[in-house]
Amino acid sequence: MHLRFLDDDVEFFANTGQSVGRYNFRNRFKPSLHPLKTPAGVVLTLSQPHDHLHHRGVMYALSASDINFWEERQVRPNEKVGVQKHLDITETSAGPNRAGLEHRILWSCQDGELDTFEEVRLLSCEEDEAGGLVWQWRTQLLALRDLDLIQSHWSHETAGGRKINYHGLGIRFRRDFGPVFSGTQVFVNAEEVDFAEALGSKPAKTAIVGKLDGYSEPRRAGLAISQHQDHVLFACKEPFPLVCLGPSNGEPLSVSQGETLVSSYELCPFDGNDLP
Repeated sequence: MHLRFLDDDVEFFANTGQSVGRYNFRNRFKPSLHPLKTPAGVVLTLSQPHDHLHHRGVMYALSASDINFWEERQVRPNEKVGVQKHLDITETSAGPNRAGLEHRILWSCQDGELDTFEEVRLLSCEEDEAGGLVWQWRTQLLALRDLDLIQSHWSHETAGGRKINYHGLGIRFRRDFGPVFSGTQVFVNAEEVDFAEALGSKPAKTAIVGKLDGYSEPRRAGLAISQHQDHVLFACKEPFPLVCLGPSNGEPLSVSQGETLVSSYELCPFDGNDLP
């Protein structure tokens, strides 16, 4: 595998020379991974759809009581709009089966004030002997001040009335994984469940599988997401297909200056119905 550095993006290539994903590191709001492709080249993600322009494929953002890094606009009185400012990016690993990068980011207000986090983000992709792809996403956030991470007022509620937030690592899926099309499935720890049942769980592994539009023969693909902590899962397919795992998804979280938040995930895109 290898990387190709462009002015605004880093493109990941498999051993075959096929592009498997592109990381936009200069976006001022959310440096993100899009498109994310299966080994067969199927694009799984959607970026900046007309219904939610701030959804950017595979992304990571949070919201605090005084600054919002998710919506890319002001949604509550007196809050600031946050940006993730690119500082530096370097290649970390390259070889026959693996390519990766380290991205350093400053989370602050768009006017240059209210420094909130210094982030070291590690992103890599490894190709196994069978041609499968395993992406590693690790976000390490150093808090530069005391702050309170909050839940959005658009969070969804479980059947029991518990409020589940949609921050942290977010994946916006292609539109045919959504409500207009039938057949989208969600698996929690390899067991198929309803989206309502998945909402609010703390799975070690989540998988989303959907039918693909635009092919003459029935075709399916999906994404398996593993986490190395106990973040709460937000999962929905209505009004659009979105999955999130984050530290403030289950309840608000107070963070002290000097504290470090670490989020680590594995993403395995796949073709067909067989979960990796």
